[in-house]
Amino acid sequence: METQSGVFLSISPETVDTHSLLPGVRSVVRARANGQQTEIRRISERKDVIAVLLTLLTGAVATDLAKRKIYNCWVLPGLLAGLLTAFLSGGTARTREALLSMFFAFVVLFPVYLIGGIGAGDVKLFAACATCLTLRETAQCITISFLVGGAASLILLLMHRKRGRTIRFAVPILVSVLFITGV
Repeated sequence: METQSGVFLSISPETVDTHSLLPGVRSVVRARANGQQTEIRRISERKDVIAVLLTLLTGAVATDLAKRKIYNCWVLPGLLAGLLTAFLSGGTARTREALLSMFFAFVVLFPVYLIGGIGAGDVKLFAACATCLTLRETAQCITISFLVGGAASLILLLMHRKRGRTIRFAVPILVSVLFITGV
């Protein structure tokens, strides 16, 4: 049976292998109170999550490009909105996954910040974005954003032949989220 919110399958939660889902597939798997109805939704079908992500990232990119700073006025509301949409879409199970994704992003990116690879605002921005993503999607976004950032840095180096110039990392984060969400 198909509804507006997603595709409903009559299977038990134990038979869903979330690791075999294709990239870009939201692995929100929610067992209903009766225990037999499980929902699997693509992130591209989750307009609430995409709206939160795009609002957060658009504001952060604008301030990063204009002032070379990502303000907490974008990060904190984005973090709270991500946790709220996680709770509303999947209850405590999805909220735990959102917190795990946020922690994963922080643990992976904080050492990069310590060696000067990215700014603290970038770490906070990615952690806020991770609340709207699964752990797998967060890992994919991190990988894609570093590939995009590396390509942009190489182009910048070839064009200007100066070392020490930096890119605004909020832009590769936005590109990676757009790629993962399929927007």
